[in-house]
Amino acid sequence: MVNQERANNGLAALTWDSSMTSYSDRRAKEITTDFSHNSAGGEMNVGENIAKGAISPDMVMDGWMRSDGHRANILNANYTKISVSCYYDGSTYYWVQNFVICTPFTGHPVKGVFLCVTVTNSNERQSNYTGKGNGLNHQQTSQT
Repeated sequence: MVNQERANNGLAALTWDSSMTSYSDRRAKEITTDFSHNSAGGEMNVGENIAKGAISPDMVMDGWMRSDGHRANILNANYTKISVSCYYDGSTYYWVQNFVICTPFTGHPVKGVFLCVTVTNSNERQSNYTGKGNGLNHQQTSQT
């Protein structure tokens, strides 16, 4: 659905970011008690859409596309990757989309490697180097 909206607006498709899945899953549970963009586990330098109450993916996407801020995240040409989570607490559905920017890492000797940087809190930076078909999947965490 996200990539269809992006295609309708002349934008490149996003790819799934499995390295962010656990973060999105945690965020979906967190917003059941604190419906805000404040993460108990530290902030990540990502775009984020949250919603509650929508009972289907179509319904939540429709709501996000009708909201200027959420629509801006979905249609941000700089974002290249996405992770999505939904959590049901027994009475309400909670939805999260997280967006991240990954750029080609031209300084790496292996072609097809991308650098994705997320900030997990104010003192820690995580760099993910990923590449299709080259067996490279490296994560490096450093203090800033």
